[in-house]
Amino acid sequence: MDKKQELFVSQIQRFSLHDGPGIRTTIFLKGCNLRCKWCHNPETQNLIPEIQYLENRCRKCASCAMTCPQKALTIKPEGWSLDKEHCNNCMICVSNCYANALQISGSYEASEELVAQAKRDQQIFGEGGVTFSGGEPMLQIDILEYALKEAKKQKLHTAVDTAGNVPWDFFERIIPYTDLFLFDIKGMKPEVHKQYTGVDNTRILENIKKLSFEKDTRIWIRMPLVEGVNASENDIDDFLAFYLQLGSIDRIDLLPYHSYGTYKAKSLQMPEEVFETPSPEKMERIRMKIKTVNENVFVM
Repeated sequence: MDKKQELFVSQIQRFSLHDGPGIRTTIFLKGCNLRCKWCHNPETQNLIPEIQYLENRCRKCASCAMTCPQKALTIKPEGWSLDKEHCNNCMICVSNCYANALQISGSYEASEELVAQAKRDQQIFGEGGVTFSGGEPMLQIDILEYALKEAKKQKLHTAVDTAGNVPWDFFERIIPYTDLFLFDIKGMKPEVHKQYTGVDNTRILENIKKLSFEKDTRIWIRMPLVEGVNASENDIDDFLAFYLQLGSIDRIDLLPYHSYGTYKAKSLQMPEEVFETPSPEKMERIRMKIKTVNENVFVM
């Protein structure tokens, strides 16, 4: 298969219930140009294959360390360690891990086969479709556009989950083949956004504003809410003021922070901070406040 027709995939999640309407096949692509400190999917950040260590499976047999040509691995009573500066990604350690405690995160998958699998899933699950998520799926815009075209040929409902930090012409290329955009808004204050994601939100907000006025384009806004970062009353007031500048928005999903990503970050030897989750009562207050501008507001 020509590499031009392959997507670099982190994970394929079948029977997905929260990534668009119906029961869906969600394809998580690797590569992201944000670095959210609360990232739920840290394994999708880097656009390279990575070794993921699942500590609960490890038997401390050290076969991985003994077979590593670069001597980049060590096994100690306190755990496994990878020297990333010396690792050359040969993945010999993974093939010699008999307990499957080491796994490769990231593989090239043929677009046609991904779409065919989503079509098979749709025939089993009924109404649904395919969602391209990440990471930031639009960093693979050429292949993503191709895959979306293939999905529409198969009469699949298509969704793209994006943080919006890409050139506007990327949106223009895929709008004709995308039935739904799941658009993440992670905060309104540019300086706070940059502090917690690595970039300010100027381009992101400009893109969702343009997208909301595109004819026949459907958008669900997704708002991860993190206590002490973007969940204060002032933060929500800033969002409401911005929302009034937008065109058509179908729905708003509120995603309270969870710490599931910290386990995955640890398995990749990546730093990740732990934050506080807004209380259920606070999430409901936020939901009711945002409901004054859009009837379709849900806490996920």
